[in-house]
Amino acid sequence: MTMGGVSADHALRYYALKDDCDVCPFKMRCCPKTPSRKVTRDVHEDARDMARRLMRTKIFLRSRDERKRVEMRFMHLKTHHGFERIRLRGLPSARGELHLVGIVQNLKTLALRLRSFASFVPRL
Repeated sequence: MTMGGVSADHALRYYALKDDCDVCPFKMRCCPKTPSRKVTRDVHEDARDMARRLMRTKIFLRSRDERKRVEMRFMHLKTHHGFERIRLRGLPSARGELHLVGIVQNLKTLALRLRSFASFVPRL
């Protein structure tokens, strides 16, 4: 049974009847210091339950891995290259700036790979 309203912390509070708790064999483990049990459930708990179920699927895991790959590249740009904000205004300009930054990052990655590959190639 609920009192019907949502509290200030966006939660519904459900209370068991005292008569139900008195006859329950688990009373001493469940609520030994109170006359009856009180359960608090957030208003958005249904959405959280659905998100928890989705987190166990293969599609979510693949999506998470792809997001992580992209986020790691942006993190690398911000921490190692000082790219903290887009300096140009307007969507076409911002898109162009991101393309240039992506090209620079890909060229740096390619240069590092070629350098490490060159160390394995025997000199003639």
